[in-house]
Amino acid sequence: MVKVLILDYSKSMRNTLRERLEYEGFSAEAVENESQAEDLFHRICVVPLRVPPLRNRKEDIPLLAEHFLKSICEGYALPCKTMTVEAVGELQKMPWSGNVRELRNVVERLGILSGDTITADDVVRYAFT
Repeated sequence: MVKVLILDYSKSMRNTLRERLEYEGFSAEAVENESQAEDLFHRICVVPLRVPPLRNRKEDIPLLAEHFLKSICEGYALPCKTMTVEAVGELQKMPWSGNVRELRNVVERLGILSGDTITADDVVRYAFT
């Protein structure tokens, strides 16, 4: 059986990680101790996943943006919105130093502030505000 631990910043995942650390015999302070931190890393990093930064995989932006937009509209109880091809093209031009989290925040802003269809002009107007 392969164990994979994917870390994100959701509350449930933090609790899961905390429980896993306690199960493995580590306290929260253990990470501060360099020798224990290395052991901790080897215990929880069974299958390391290396994901290149978003700026190096811009072909993923259309699918990610669509997913985030659908999720955001559902979360805010907004009518389902669409994004023009040109809007996606504008998103692909951005440098994405903040990676996927930055993309999600921009799509959330666009979902809230734009009309039923998100255009390239919307991206230019709201992406950097």
